[in-house]
Amino acid sequence: MNLYFSEYLEGSGNNKALEIFNADTNGNTADLTLVAIEIYLNGAPSPSSSIALPAGDLAPGELFVLANSAAVTGLQAVADTTSASVNFTGNDAVVLLYNGGIVDVIGEIGSDVAFGENQTLRRDCAVTQGDRDGSDPFDATAEFSNSDADTFDGLGTRGCP
Repeated sequence: MNLYFSEYLEGSGNNKALEIFNADTNGNTADLTLVAIEIYLNGAPSPSSSIALPAGDLAPGELFVLANSAAVTGLQAVADTTSASVNFTGNDAVVLLYNGGIVDVIGEIGSDVAFGENQTLRRDCAVTQGDRDGSDPFDATAEFSNSDADTFDGLGTRGCP
C-alpha cells in the first residue's frame, strides 16, 4: 500500500494535524482499520502514543485528515476525524503504519532534533512514496515545502496535478 503523509501541521496550542494520501497507482483502496499513527515524543525510542483510524476506506488519490480534538474550529472542520493524541511538536517523530508496517516517517525515531516546529510542512508533488526508514536523519527541506504555523488553507486538498 502506498500511503504517506502529504501534510504535517504543527501550529500554536492544539493546532496539530496530519494529512494522509493514498498514492497507490494500482487501484488499491486502503482499509483505514489497518492504519495507525505512532508519535515518538522528545527523541523516545518507542512510541509515546498510538492512534488507530476509524473504519472506512481511502481510495487511490484520496486524502484523510486527522486533527487534534482541541484545535480551532476551522481546523477541526477540515478533519475527517479528531483525537486528543494528535499532540506533537516539531522535534517528535510521527510514524504512519499500514497493517503493522512502516509506510512513512516524519522526523527521526530516537532523535530529539527539531525539524518542523511551529510550521506547516507540505510534501512536494514530485514525492511519490513515504520515507520508510525511521532511523535515518530527517531533512524536511528534501521533500517538503514549509509555511508558517497555523497555515491550514490547503489541508484536505493535495494540490498536485
